[in-house]
Amino acid sequence: SATSFFVGADYRAPVSIHDVLFEGARLDDALLPITPKLSVVPGAAKMEDADRLLPSITGADTVLFRAFRALQTPFDVVLLDVPSGWGATARNALLAATHHLLPINSEQMALDTAHSTLAHSVGLFEAYDRETLPFAALLTAFRETHSSHDIEAQCRGFWPQNTLQTRIRYTEQIKELAATRKTVAQRQAATAREDFAALGDEILKSWQPKLRNRKK
Repeated sequence: SATSFFVGADYRAPVSIHDVLFEGARLDDALLPITPKLSVVPGAAKMEDADRLLPSITGADTVLFRAFRALQTPFDVVLLDVPSGWGATARNALLAATHHLLPINSEQMALDTAHSTLAHSVGLFEAYDRETLPFAALLTAFRETHSSHDIEAQCRGFWPQNTLQTRIRYTEQIKELAATRKTVAQRQAATAREDFAALGDEILKSWQPKLRNRKK
């Protein structure tokens, strides 16, 4: 989705994340500059089979981790966006990450999935004898309804120190931006721009000290 958003659904990358995971390609060679401060590693239609095929590779859960260790291009922040579920792609992303942002779209099923994801994550890091990642729960598609407020209350009850204060409110502006391939930073999308700016500020304030400690 990110690839089609930035460069169109018909774009075929010369080097994609599929080549990094399955062919040993370098992440540096897969980088596609979008703006002077933003690059993406393009997806590929073949990634639909990644969860099925990755387990056949030696060190299947750590392919992406090893690729990042070899990355030469410096970045302040790298976002790893993976589909829902608990397949090999998700395991690769978690083992390559330093932090875990868990979006919950203000519905009970999404909250149940979040619990399951965190439980799987704990088991994964125990299996590799590593500390679990710092995580943050983010309420998205939030509306001023009893249901949304109930999900928020449950999140803050389960994870009082890990539920972000920022809420991404539901707005049709997000759909409009997607249709025009514009980000909240490129257009005056009042509610969306305000919420995502607040999210960035909160994450930087809460995670930057931990990032420095991990680097040390």
